[in-house]
Amino acid sequence: MAAKLLNLPEVPVMVARGWSEDQRRAYTLADNQLTLNGEWDEDLLRIELGDLKDDGFDLGVVGFSEKEIASILDGWTSDIDKIEKHGTHTDGITATIKIEVSRDDADAATKAVSNALSAANLAFSIK
Repeated sequence: MAAKLLNLPEVPVMVARGWSEDQRRAYTLADNQLTLNGEWDEDLLRIELGDLKDDGFDLGVVGFSEKEIASILDGWTSDIDKIEKHGTHTDGITATIKIEVSRDDADAATKAVSNALSAANLAFSIK
Protein backbone atom coordinates (compact mmCIF):
# COMPACT_ATOMS: atom_id res chain seq x y z
CA MET A 1 0.00 0.00 0.00
CA ALA A 2 2.77 2.49 0.90
CA ALA A 3 4.55 1.82 -2.39
CA LYS A 4 1.43 2.79 -4.31
CA LEU A 5 0.99 5.98 -2.28
CA LEU A 6 4.55 7.06 -3.06
CA ASN A 7 4.48 5.74 -6.63
CA LEU A 8 7.42 3.46 -5.85
CA PRO A 9 7.84 0.05 -7.47
CA GLU A 10 9.16 -1.37 -4.19
CA VAL A 11 9.43 -0.35 -0.56
CA PRO A 12 12.71 -1.19 1.17
CA VAL A 13 12.22 -3.35 4.25
CA MET A 14 14.34 -5.30 6.67
CA VAL A 15 13.20 -8.85 7.35
CA ALA A 16 14.27 -10.23 10.71
CA ARG A 17 13.43 -13.92 10.77
CA GLY A 18 14.03 -15.97 13.86
CA TRP A 19 14.20 -13.00 16.21
CA SER A 20 12.51 -13.14 19.57
CA GLU A 21 9.97 -10.46 20.46
CA ASP A 22 12.55 -8.89 22.80
CA GLN A 23 15.18 -8.83 20.03
CA ARG A 24 12.72 -7.20 17.64
CA ARG A 25 11.75 -4.57 20.22
CA ALA A 26 15.41 -3.89 21.09
CA TYR A 27 16.26 -3.49 17.40
CA THR A 28 13.37 -1.03 16.94
CA LEU A 29 14.66 1.09 19.83
CA ALA A 30 18.28 0.94 18.63
CA ASP A 31 17.31 1.79 15.04
CA ASN A 32 15.40 4.87 16.15
CA GLN A 33 18.10 5.97 18.60
CA LEU A 34 20.88 5.58 16.03
CA THR A 35 18.90 7.84 13.73
CA LEU A 36 18.59 10.46 16.47
CA ASN A 37 22.35 10.32 17.09
CA GLY A 38 23.19 10.65 13.41
CA GLU A 39 24.33 13.79 11.65
CA TRP A 40 23.73 14.99 8.11
CA ASP A 41 26.44 15.89 5.67
CA GLU A 42 24.81 19.24 4.85
CA ASP A 43 26.35 19.48 1.37
CA LEU A 44 25.22 15.99 0.37
CA LEU A 45 21.77 16.56 1.87
CA ARG A 46 21.41 19.78 -0.16
CA ILE A 47 22.46 17.95 -3.34
CA GLU A 48 20.09 15.03 -2.76
CA LEU A 49 17.11 17.24 -1.94
CA GLY A 50 17.96 19.62 -4.78
CA ASP A 51 18.20 16.80 -7.29
CA LEU A 52 14.89 15.33 -6.11
CA LYS A 53 13.31 18.77 -6.41
CA ASP A 54 14.74 19.18 -9.93
CA ASP A 55 13.28 15.81 -10.86
CA GLY A 56 9.84 16.99 -9.71
CA PHE A 57 9.73 14.60 -6.76
CA ASP A 58 7.29 15.49 -3.96
CA LEU A 59 9.62 16.54 -1.13
CA GLY A 60 6.67 16.45 1.26
CA VAL A 61 7.26 12.73 1.80
CA VAL A 62 10.93 12.84 2.88
CA GLY A 63 10.28 13.76 6.52
CA PHE A 64 11.42 17.38 6.53
CA SER A 65 9.07 20.30 7.04
CA GLU A 66 8.65 22.84 4.24
CA LYS A 67 10.58 25.35 6.36
CA GLU A 68 13.47 22.88 6.85
CA ILE A 69 13.59 22.11 3.14
CA ALA A 70 13.60 25.81 2.27
CA SER A 71 16.46 26.38 4.71
CA ILE A 72 18.48 23.42 3.42
CA LEU A 73 17.98 24.44 -0.20
CA ASP A 74 18.72 28.12 0.46
CA GLY A 75 21.25 29.08 -2.20
CA TRP A 76 20.71 25.85 -4.18
CA THR A 77 21.35 26.27 -7.87
CA SER A 78 20.34 23.27 -9.87
CA ASP A 79 22.20 22.00 -12.90
CA ILE A 80 19.09 22.92 -14.90
CA ASP A 81 19.34 26.54 -13.69
CA LYS A 82 23.04 26.61 -14.55
CA ILE A 83 22.43 25.31 -18.06
CA GLU A 84 19.59 27.81 -18.59
CA LYS A 85 21.86 30.61 -17.40
CA HIS A 86 24.90 29.52 -19.42
CA GLY A 87 23.13 27.86 -22.33
CA THR A 88 24.38 24.54 -23.57
CA HIS A 89 27.92 25.83 -23.10
CA THR A 90 28.63 24.58 -19.57
CA ASP A 91 32.29 25.50 -19.14
CA GLY A 92 32.87 26.63 -15.60
CA ILE A 93 30.29 24.31 -14.11
CA THR A 94 32.13 21.99 -11.81
CA ALA A 95 31.15 19.09 -9.65
CA THR A 96 33.00 17.79 -6.64
CA ILE A 97 32.84 14.07 -6.09
CA LYS A 98 33.90 12.72 -2.72
CA ILE A 99 34.69 9.02 -2.56
CA GLU A 100 35.77 7.38 0.66
CA VAL A 101 37.77 4.17 0.39
CA SER A 102 40.30 2.39 2.54
CA ARG A 103 43.97 3.23 2.04
CA ASP A 104 44.46 -0.21 0.53
CA ASP A 105 41.85 0.51 -2.15
CA ALA A 106 42.81 4.15 -2.86
CA ASP A 107 45.00 3.44 -5.91
CA ALA A 108 42.44 1.12 -7.49
CA ALA A 109 39.62 3.60 -6.82
CA THR A 110 41.62 6.49 -8.28
CA LYS A 111 42.39 4.47 -11.39
CA ALA A 112 38.75 3.36 -11.80
CA VAL A 113 37.43 6.93 -11.46
CA SER A 114 40.09 8.29 -13.81
CA ASN A 115 39.29 5.64 -16.42
CA ALA A 116 35.53 6.25 -16.16
CA LEU A 117 35.86 10.04 -16.47
CA SER A 118 38.34 9.72 -19.33
CA ALA A 119 36.04 7.31 -21.16
CA ALA A 120 33.22 9.87 -20.82
CA ASN A 121 35.53 12.61 -22.22
CA LEU A 122 35.21 14.62 -19.02
CA ALA A 123 37.93 16.93 -17.81
CA PHE A 124 38.92 16.17 -14.24
CA SER A 125 41.52 16.58 -11.56
CA ILE A 126 42.17 14.34 -8.59
CA LYS A 127 43.33 15.91 -5.35
